[in-house]
Amino acid sequence: MNTTHPKSTTFSTESRIAAFIGIVLFIYLILRSIYTPILHDEVATFFYYIQTGVFFPPEAHWDANNHILNSLLSHWSYLVFGSETWALRLPNVLSYPLYVWSSWKIASEIPVQFRIGKWSLFLSLIMAHYMFEYFGEVRGYGMSMAFLLFGIYALRNYIKRQTALWLATTLFAFFLATAANLTLIYSSVLILIPILIVIVRLKAVIQIKLGHFVLVLVTIALFSPLVNFAFELKNRGALYYGGKSGFWDYTGNTLSELFFGYYSTAIAGVLILLTLVIAFVFLFDWWKQKYTLPELITLPQFIWVYLLIGSIFAIFGTRYILDVNFPEDRAAMYLYPYFIASLIFTIGLSSAALPKTLRILIVCLPLYVPVHFLFSVNLYTASFSMEERAPQDFFDYISSQENTSEYPLTVGGYVTQELCWFYMNHQQGGKQGRLLYSNHIDTLCDFQIVDQKRELPPGFLNSYKKVNATPINNLNLYERTQTLRKEKITDTTGITNWVHNDNEFFEFIQFPIPDSLRGKPLYIGVQSVLDVKAAPSYMSLTVSQKRPDQSEVIQEPLRLDWLKKEWKDSDGAFSQSFVIPRIDEETDYLVLYLWNQKKKEFLVHSGKVEIFVLEAE
Repeated sequence: MNTTHPKSTTFSTESRIAAFIGIVLFIYLILRSIYTPILHDEVATFFYYIQTGVFFPPEAHWDANNHILNSLLSHWSYLVFGSETWALRLPNVLSYPLYVWSSWKIASEIPVQFRIGKWSLFLSLIMAHYMFEYFGEVRGYGMSMAFLLFGIYALRNYIKRQTALWLATTLFAFFLATAANLTLIYSSVLILIPILIVIVRLKAVIQIKLGHFVLVLVTIALFSPLVNFAFELKNRGALYYGGKSGFWDYTGNTLSELFFGYYSTAIAGVLILLTLVIAFVFLFDWWKQKYTLPELITLPQFIWVYLLIGSIFAIFGTRYILDVNFPEDRAAMYLYPYFIASLIFTIGLSSAALPKTLRILIVCLPLYVPVHFLFSVNLYTASFSMEERAPQDFFDYISSQENTSEYPLTVGGYVTQELCWFYMNHQQGGKQGRLLYSNHIDTLCDFQIVDQKRELPPGFLNSYKKVNATPINNLNLYERTQTLRKEKITDTTGITNWVHNDNEFFEFIQFPIPDSLRGKPLYIGVQSVLDVKAAPSYMSLTVSQKRPDQSEVIQEPLRLDWLKKEWKDSDGAFSQSFVIPRIDEETDYLVLYLWNQKKKEFLVHSGKVEIFVLEAE
């Protein structure tokens, strides 16, 4: 196939069209970053890493949620612009233009005679809505895709030009991509083979070759903390995402559903068939043209097919050798650009005698993705876990209700909704209570956030009425119509630790449980003034049910540092409530205590605790 490039006027016109599309998408992305409600995983990133500024192992909280580069850049954005959702998402948003530019540069390797393939590749890369959403979220996957595609573009230039600058650019881009998304370790290791082939065959003085080798060695040294981080996460059981039952069960299935909108056996068959076609056509070209290995790696299609097949082998290898889960959805997102680019480059540039109509049909298949994008355009929903976001409307409604109690209204919900609830509470000064999730759906709280698909407990609607609903989240908000009577059983006042100290635990109250309270629900109200020398405080207020040997039966925790970052004497007063759904039969006594996890100096004074038993009217 003739690979001459289009005339500059044609190229310039196409480039302007591509830039216009990119600008429109960028504006849409900015709007999504402002208006799309925050996801619980984003909130976890905020509380564990962005607010604390602690994201480097081993000091950081051990979890795969810590996409280190994303945490770092979002922390800087937080320091400049604050904790608004758009500010936390800004680093990922700003990476999208790099992704669009890199996608256009990569697509431009397809010759003008096959322009349909060029546009099919470009549009299917930049208009995959599932991937696009991550450029507007605080997750790291978006920016990792931008650095990944830029790194592949740089690698193609290094293979062609063989300069130290392009090599350094390639290695640094892949380092940034992996620092933002550890699943790209496979790709970063795979690219070393073509790079080393180029270095070995460099027609240059030995000093230049050594310089290139040194760049590779320095990069390997830079990668070693990331590799160690990945292995430590595995050892701690933090690489929990995905599963072991099969590659297609977790990887192919979820990618198909999220990128194409649905999954079926027919779709699976088509994708597997296309992957086999890619491999066959690529190998056929290699055999027919009798390429040497150095010649092969110069082909535009090589790097994509190599990364696609190599990544699949790496996934299977780590599954059966290291017992790592098969990745699903976002953890395998990088396979999408590998597959699309492999398909279009391999079929479009193949020397195989494929009928022109068939060639065009195959490379046009990915155009389904931008069409699906157009039908997915919105500002308020995401492809992932909408039901796990406690809606802002619910929070605002509850906050606006008249409350005659000196303690916050109680709210029940699902455990994954707690993070979004904490974030909304944090943004409003931490005045509302925690979300009770240990016994959901209960009939004890003033309000209940309930999935519309869940069956309500018997008699639930006799005590609650629906006051709000969010169809996009499939959630209803119920308000109690019949109050529960609170009978006080004990209280204590004047609680203090007298002076600032760094004790790990401080006890507000210890209450022995009589037989008459076993199996009954309790309500605990607590008020105090808290002054902490450091921010965030890393403190939790916890109600724990204990056995006679002091072992714990169950606990209900409240993260104070998630309510507010700073607790100062001047504005450190808090008022909180706990609903204990049931006193366990094994419980000997109940204790309410402050856990000072990082042993920061603190002072508690003017503390008060009241304990009530809840009874229906």
